[in-house]
Amino acid sequence: MKRALPALLLLVAIGAWAKKPAPRTRPPPPAEEVLPEQEPPPPDEGFEAPVDPIADPPPDPNPDPTPTPDLADLTDEEAGAAAIGMLCCCSVFLIGLVGLIVWLVKRGSKAKSPVQANFPPPVSGAAPPQAHSPGGMQLSILALALEPQARGVVEQQLSQLGISSVPNTPDARGRLVREVARALLTVQPSWRQFGYGEKPVSVGATATPGSGLVVVTLLICCRRTLLGVSRLDDPFQVRNVLEDRMRVTDLELLGAELLWAPAAPDGRISEAEIGLRFPEMLPLTRPPN
Repeated sequence: MKRALPALLLLVAIGAWAKKPAPRTRPPPPAEEVLPEQEPPPPDEGFEAPVDPIADPPPDPNPDPTPTPDLADLTDEEAGAAAIGMLCCCSVFLIGLVGLIVWLVKRGSKAKSPVQANFPPPVSGAAPPQAHSPGGMQLSILALALEPQARGVVEQQLSQLGISSVPNTPDARGRLVREVARALLTVQPSWRQFGYGEKPVSVGATATPGSGLVVVTLLICCRRTLLGVSRLDDPFQVRNVLEDRMRVTDLELLGAELLWAPAAPDGRISEAEIGLRFPEMLPLTRPPN
Protein backbone atom coordinates (compact mmCIF):
# COMPACT_ATOMS: atom_id res chain seq x y z
CA MET A 1 0.00 0.00 0.00
CA LYS A 2 2.80 2.41 0.77
CA ARG A 3 4.44 1.69 -2.58
CA ALA A 4 1.25 2.42 -4.55
CA LEU A 5 0.77 5.97 -3.02
CA PRO A 6 3.51 7.78 -4.92
CA ALA A 7 2.38 6.33 -8.19
CA LEU A 8 -1.15 7.53 -7.48
CA LEU A 9 0.01 11.10 -6.84
CA LEU A 10 1.98 11.05 -10.08
CA LEU A 11 -1.10 10.08 -12.03
CA VAL A 12 -3.18 12.83 -10.42
CA ALA A 13 -0.57 15.48 -11.39
CA ILE A 14 -0.40 14.27 -14.97
CA GLY A 15 -4.19 14.42 -15.26
CA ALA A 16 -4.34 17.98 -13.92
CA TRP A 17 -1.70 19.17 -16.37
CA ALA A 18 -3.58 17.56 -19.25
CA LYS A 19 -6.77 19.44 -18.29
CA LYS A 20 -4.93 22.93 -18.32
CA PRO A 21 -6.43 25.24 -21.06
CA ALA A 22 -4.24 26.23 -23.95
CA PRO A 23 -3.06 29.96 -24.03
CA ARG A 24 -5.02 32.38 -26.18
CA THR A 25 -3.32 33.82 -29.26
CA ARG A 26 -3.95 37.36 -30.63
CA PRO A 27 -5.54 37.59 -34.07
CA PRO A 28 -3.31 39.17 -36.77
CA PRO A 29 -4.06 42.84 -37.64
CA PRO A 30 -6.16 43.45 -40.69
CA ALA A 31 -4.22 44.20 -43.84
CA GLU A 32 -4.12 47.89 -44.90
CA GLU A 33 -6.18 48.72 -47.88
CA VAL A 34 -3.95 50.04 -50.66
CA LEU A 35 -5.61 52.80 -52.64
CA PRO A 36 -4.72 53.24 -56.25
CA GLU A 37 -2.54 56.29 -57.04
CA GLN A 38 -4.47 59.28 -58.30
CA GLU A 39 -2.95 61.66 -60.76
CA PRO A 40 -3.00 65.36 -59.63
CA PRO A 41 -5.49 67.51 -61.44
CA PRO A 42 -4.03 69.71 -64.14
CA PRO A 43 -3.25 73.26 -62.86
CA ASP A 44 -5.58 76.01 -63.83
CA GLU A 45 -4.35 78.52 -66.36
CA GLY A 46 -3.01 81.76 -64.77
CA PHE A 47 -2.40 80.04 -61.42
CA GLU A 48 1.11 80.27 -59.96
CA ALA A 49 2.24 77.89 -57.29
CA PRO A 50 3.30 79.62 -54.05
CA VAL A 51 7.02 80.00 -53.55
CA ASP A 52 8.46 78.39 -50.49
CA PRO A 53 10.73 81.01 -48.79
CA ILE A 54 12.68 78.29 -47.01
CA ALA A 55 13.42 76.27 -50.10
CA ASP A 56 16.81 76.64 -51.73
CA PRO A 57 16.92 78.98 -54.77
CA PRO A 58 17.06 77.26 -58.10
CA PRO A 59 20.53 76.88 -59.57
CA ASP A 60 21.75 79.57 -61.95
CA PRO A 61 21.34 78.25 -65.49
CA ASN A 62 24.32 80.36 -66.67
CA PRO A 63 26.90 80.28 -63.89
CA ASP A 64 29.84 82.72 -64.08
CA PRO A 65 32.92 80.68 -64.91
CA THR A 66 35.21 83.37 -63.36
CA PRO A 67 35.99 82.44 -59.73
CA THR A 68 35.79 85.07 -56.94
CA PRO A 69 39.30 86.40 -56.17
CA ASP A 70 40.68 85.58 -52.76
CA LEU A 71 43.60 87.30 -51.02
CA ALA A 72 44.99 83.97 -50.07
CA ASP A 73 45.28 83.04 -53.74
CA LEU A 74 47.41 86.09 -54.63
CA THR A 75 51.03 85.57 -55.43
CA ASP A 76 53.83 87.47 -53.69
CA GLU A 77 54.19 89.81 -56.66
CA GLU A 78 50.46 90.59 -56.73
CA ALA A 79 50.32 91.17 -52.97
CA GLY A 80 53.33 93.49 -53.18
CA ALA A 81 51.74 95.49 -56.01
CA ALA A 82 48.51 95.85 -54.00
CA ALA A 83 50.45 97.07 -50.95
CA ILE A 84 52.35 99.63 -53.02
CA GLY A 85 49.07 100.91 -54.50
CA MET A 86 47.52 101.36 -51.06
CA LEU A 87 50.66 103.18 -49.85
CA CYS A 88 50.50 105.58 -52.80
CA CYS A 89 46.83 106.37 -52.12
CA CYS A 90 47.57 107.11 -48.44
CA SER A 91 50.50 109.36 -49.40
CA VAL A 92 48.37 111.36 -51.82
CA PHE A 93 45.68 111.80 -49.15
CA LEU A 94 48.20 113.00 -46.55
CA ILE A 95 49.81 115.47 -48.97
CA GLY A 96 46.40 116.94 -49.83
CA LEU A 97 45.51 117.25 -46.13
CA VAL A 98 48.76 119.06 -45.34
CA GLY A 99 48.23 121.41 -48.29
CA LEU A 100 44.72 122.26 -47.05
CA ILE A 101 46.02 123.05 -43.55
CA VAL A 102 48.77 125.29 -44.92
CA TRP A 103 46.26 127.16 -47.08
CA LEU A 104 43.94 127.75 -44.11
CA VAL A 105 46.82 129.03 -41.96
CA LYS A 106 47.99 131.46 -44.66
CA ARG A 107 44.45 132.69 -45.17
CA GLY A 108 44.00 133.35 -41.45
CA SER A 109 47.33 135.19 -41.21
CA LYS A 110 46.08 137.79 -43.70
CA ALA A 111 43.60 139.16 -41.15
CA LYS A 112 44.46 142.67 -40.07
CA SER A 113 45.21 143.74 -36.53
CA PRO A 114 41.94 144.64 -34.75
CA VAL A 115 43.01 147.98 -33.27
CA GLN A 116 45.96 150.24 -34.01
CA ALA A 117 46.31 153.55 -32.21
CA ASN A 118 49.31 154.90 -34.12
CA PHE A 119 48.53 156.02 -37.68
CA PRO A 120 50.96 157.13 -40.36
CA PRO A 121 51.38 160.88 -40.69
CA PRO A 122 48.71 162.50 -42.92
CA VAL A 123 49.67 163.95 -46.26
CA SER A 124 48.47 167.48 -47.18
CA GLY A 125 46.00 167.65 -44.31
CA ALA A 126 44.19 164.37 -45.14
CA ALA A 127 42.96 162.48 -42.09
CA PRO A 128 44.18 158.91 -41.48
CA PRO A 129 41.56 156.16 -41.22
CA GLN A 130 40.13 155.40 -37.82
CA ALA A 131 40.75 152.02 -36.22
CA HIS A 132 38.02 149.39 -36.40
CA SER A 133 37.87 145.97 -34.75
CA PRO A 134 36.42 142.83 -36.42
CA GLY A 135 33.49 142.80 -33.97
CA GLY A 136 32.09 146.16 -35.16
CA MET A 137 33.71 148.23 -32.38
CA GLN A 138 35.65 151.44 -33.05
CA LEU A 139 38.51 153.06 -31.17
CA SER A 140 38.46 156.86 -31.44
CA ILE A 141 41.39 158.99 -30.20
CA LEU A 142 40.84 162.73 -30.70
CA ALA A 143 43.53 165.27 -29.76
CA LEU A 144 42.85 169.00 -29.71
CA ALA A 145 45.48 171.66 -28.95
CA LEU A 146 44.05 174.65 -27.03
CA GLU A 147 45.14 177.93 -25.59
CA PRO A 148 46.20 177.40 -21.95
CA GLN A 149 43.25 179.35 -20.47
CA ALA A 150 40.75 177.00 -22.18
CA ARG A 151 41.88 174.14 -19.95
CA GLY A 152 40.63 175.90 -16.83
CA VAL A 153 37.22 176.50 -18.43
CA VAL A 154 36.80 172.86 -19.44
CA GLU A 155 37.98 171.46 -16.09
CA GLN A 156 35.69 173.82 -14.19
CA GLN A 157 32.63 172.66 -16.14
CA LEU A 158 33.49 169.01 -15.53
CA SER A 159 34.15 169.62 -11.84
CA GLN A 160 30.80 171.32 -11.34
CA LEU A 161 29.06 168.25 -12.81
CA GLY A 162 31.13 165.84 -10.69
CA ILE A 163 32.59 164.05 -13.73
CA SER A 164 35.75 161.98 -13.37
CA SER A 165 38.35 161.84 -16.12
CA VAL A 166 38.64 158.06 -15.62
CA PRO A 167 35.06 156.71 -15.32
CA ASN A 168 34.37 153.13 -14.28
CA THR A 169 30.61 152.76 -14.91
CA PRO A 170 28.57 152.97 -18.13
CA ASP A 171 26.70 156.04 -16.88
CA ALA A 172 29.94 157.82 -15.92
CA ARG A 173 31.56 157.02 -19.28
CA GLY A 174 28.59 158.41 -21.18
CA ARG A 175 28.53 161.62 -19.15
CA LEU A 176 32.27 162.14 -19.59
CA VAL A 177 32.15 161.87 -23.38
CA ARG A 178 29.10 164.06 -23.82
CA GLU A 179 30.16 166.78 -21.36
CA VAL A 180 33.75 166.96 -22.62
CA ALA A 181 32.46 167.43 -26.17
CA ARG A 182 30.05 170.11 -24.94
CA ALA A 183 32.77 171.93 -23.01
CA LEU A 184 35.19 171.88 -25.95
CA LEU A 185 32.51 173.39 -28.19
CA THR A 186 32.23 176.32 -25.78
CA VAL A 187 35.95 177.17 -26.20
CA GLN A 188 36.07 177.06 -30.02
CA PRO A 189 38.07 180.33 -30.28
CA SER A 190 40.92 178.61 -28.38
CA TRP A 191 41.33 175.74 -30.86
CA ARG A 192 44.72 175.69 -32.54
CA GLN A 193 45.51 172.17 -33.79
CA PHE A 194 43.66 168.89 -34.26
CA GLY A 195 44.73 165.30 -34.82
CA TYR A 196 44.58 161.67 -33.74
CA GLY A 197 46.47 159.99 -30.92
CA GLU A 198 49.79 160.54 -29.20
CA LYS A 199 53.21 159.04 -29.81
CA PRO A 200 55.34 158.54 -26.67
CA VAL A 201 58.73 160.29 -26.82
CA SER A 202 61.57 160.16 -24.31
CA VAL A 203 62.69 163.79 -24.65
CA GLY A 204 60.52 166.75 -25.65
CA ALA A 205 60.95 170.45 -26.20
CA THR A 206 60.24 172.95 -23.42
CA ALA A 207 57.87 175.86 -23.85
CA THR A 208 59.23 179.29 -23.08
CA PRO A 209 57.47 181.31 -20.37
CA GLY A 210 54.29 182.91 -21.62
CA SER A 211 53.98 180.65 -24.66
CA GLY A 212 52.90 177.16 -25.48
CA LEU A 213 49.64 175.23 -25.66
CA VAL A 214 47.81 172.41 -23.89
CA VAL A 215 46.51 169.28 -25.61
CA VAL A 216 43.35 167.48 -24.52
CA THR A 217 42.89 163.87 -25.70
CA LEU A 218 39.57 162.02 -25.58
CA LEU A 219 39.77 158.25 -25.95
CA ILE A 220 36.57 156.35 -26.77
CA CYS A 221 35.84 152.69 -27.48
CA CYS A 222 32.35 152.44 -28.95
CA ARG A 223 30.08 149.70 -30.28
CA ARG A 224 28.99 151.79 -33.27
CA THR A 225 30.80 153.65 -36.00
CA LEU A 226 31.73 157.17 -34.94
CA LEU A 227 31.93 160.19 -37.19
CA GLY A 228 35.39 161.12 -38.44
CA VAL A 229 36.95 163.84 -40.55
CA SER A 230 38.34 163.89 -44.05
CA ARG A 231 40.81 166.71 -43.24
CA LEU A 232 42.62 167.43 -40.00
CA ASP A 233 42.94 171.16 -40.67
CA ASP A 234 39.19 171.88 -41.05
CA PRO A 235 37.63 173.27 -37.83
CA PHE A 236 34.11 172.80 -39.17
CA GLN A 237 34.68 169.06 -39.40
CA VAL A 238 36.12 169.09 -35.86
CA ARG A 239 32.92 170.72 -34.62
CA ASN A 240 30.82 168.05 -36.37
CA VAL A 241 32.90 165.33 -34.71
CA LEU A 242 32.35 166.80 -31.24
CA GLU A 243 28.62 167.14 -31.88
CA ASP A 244 28.57 163.46 -32.89
CA ARG A 245 30.26 162.54 -29.58
CA MET A 246 27.49 164.39 -27.73
CA ARG A 247 24.99 161.88 -29.19
CA VAL A 248 26.80 158.76 -27.92
CA THR A 249 24.68 156.75 -25.46
CA ASP A 250 25.82 154.91 -22.34
CA LEU A 251 25.11 151.45 -23.80
CA GLU A 252 27.19 152.19 -26.89
CA LEU A 253 30.35 152.97 -24.91
CA LEU A 254 32.81 150.29 -23.83
CA GLY A 255 35.45 152.67 -22.49
CA ALA A 256 36.30 156.36 -22.22
CA GLU A 257 39.14 158.43 -20.75
CA LEU A 258 40.26 162.07 -20.75
CA LEU A 259 43.96 163.02 -20.83
CA TRP A 260 45.78 166.34 -20.64
CA ALA A 261 49.26 167.17 -21.88
CA PRO A 262 51.10 168.31 -19.90
CA ALA A 263 49.63 166.60 -16.85
CA ALA A 264 50.26 169.58 -14.55
CA PRO A 265 47.27 171.98 -14.43
CA ASP A 266 49.45 175.05 -15.11
CA GLY A 267 51.86 173.35 -17.56
CA ARG A 268 52.35 174.07 -21.22
CA ILE A 269 54.07 172.42 -24.17
CA SER A 270 55.63 174.07 -27.19
CA GLU A 271 54.53 173.52 -30.73
CA ALA A 272 57.81 171.70 -31.38
CA GLU A 273 56.98 169.17 -28.65
CA ILE A 274 53.46 168.84 -30.02
CA GLY A 275 54.96 167.91 -33.38
CA LEU A 276 57.00 165.16 -31.70
CA ARG A 277 54.32 163.74 -29.43
CA PHE A 278 51.39 164.22 -31.81
CA PRO A 279 52.77 163.69 -35.33
CA GLU A 280 49.25 163.38 -36.81
CA MET A 281 48.17 166.78 -35.49
CA LEU A 282 47.90 169.72 -37.91
CA PRO A 283 47.14 173.44 -37.38
CA LEU A 284 43.58 174.47 -38.08
CA THR A 285 43.68 176.68 -41.16
CA ARG A 286 40.41 178.51 -40.73
CA PRO A 287 39.14 180.05 -37.51
CA PRO A 288 35.92 178.45 -36.19
CA ASN A 289 32.73 180.47 -36.14
